[in-house]
Amino acid sequence: MWLISGGMFVILIIFGYTTFGGWVMKNIIGLQEAKQIKFVYSGLRIVALLPLVEAFRNINQGLIIRLKKTEYFLPGSTMRVAIMILFLFLVVKYRFLPGITAASITWIGGIALEGLFLIGYLIKSYGSPLLAVGKISTKKTAQLKVTQILQFFTPLGVMIFLTAFIQPVIQSYIARGNNPTQSLAAYGVAWGLISVMVGPLYLLHQISLVYIGKLNDTNWKVIFKFSISIGVIISSFICIGTVTPLGPWLLDEVMSVPKETGIIIRRVMMAFALYPAIRSLREVYWGYLMHVQRTTVIGLFKFLNLLLVMKIMFLVSSINSAVLGALAFTIGEGVETFLIYLYVKLKLNRAIRTVHFF
Repeated sequence: MWLISGGMFVILIIFGYTTFGGWVMKNIIGLQEAKQIKFVYSGLRIVALLPLVEAFRNINQGLIIRLKKTEYFLPGSTMRVAIMILFLFLVVKYRFLPGITAASITWIGGIALEGLFLIGYLIKSYGSPLLAVGKISTKKTAQLKVTQILQFFTPLGVMIFLTAFIQPVIQSYIARGNNPTQSLAAYGVAWGLISVMVGPLYLLHQISLVYIGKLNDTNWKVIFKFSISIGVIISSFICIGTVTPLGPWLLDEVMSVPKETGIIIRRVMMAFALYPAIRSLREVYWGYLMHVQRTTVIGLFKFLNLLLVMKIMFLVSSINSAVLGALAFTIGEGVETFLIYLYVKLKLNRAIRTVHFF
């Protein structure tokens, strides 16, 4: 994990401290003004630390998940958010740092603080992270090799890359449509709100990964019902907020979004409405596929998802580009989830007859 994170750190350092980064910003991303490129450099030189602080936080976070002590995530995250809010408040009030510098420090520093809290808990409770590992009950297996880790992790790494790449692809198509400034703003706000509400679903796969150690009908049904229920509740909340006065109140009174943009945002939110329910279903199967070490399937179907999104955005032009982007994203996620379900149902279920997936 440190080897991969260190490699990513070196790549980001090259982008942030050499002329190669400026060439990419100008010729690939499309930034032309020297001031814009300077801003990107100033942020990237701080954000280059991201792989290292992510590894520091995630290694300890994964250990705590295996120890089934996830209740300690909340105080760590709460502390992180509180300190971030205080820091940004002081920056805005006294203006002692440029905005992009403050944002970059907040992002990196927040993750580092959360990691420090987690490792502090492990040291206090177990003496050290290494001693905490000894508390995990595992079956004796052969010596683990780096090649085995690569076979397991590489498809997941590709999947995460493709997941992140979908949003720039959608936004680049929106930028080519009519009134791109308004459409990009509407899509950005809607996606930000969706990301906040869907955030808890991103770790749902940990439930089936941790608790499905003994494959039986009861375990799977409990995990399945719990996960799907959360997704359906969030999807329902999005629908209610979109079609009732709650949505306009949030956008107009709380966020002060212009009225015309707010109308588009609500339409985009409705196009995203099914995504939480779809995501919760897929997370259950992701955890199971990780458990049986079939991560290649995850990476493959995410790639097909990206291709479908690109195809939809390229062929359809009859509706608002921001709404189309949300629809394309939701359809891609739905097709990916359906393919994963078919794979588990038709391929793996033949070998494990005791597991009923519905």
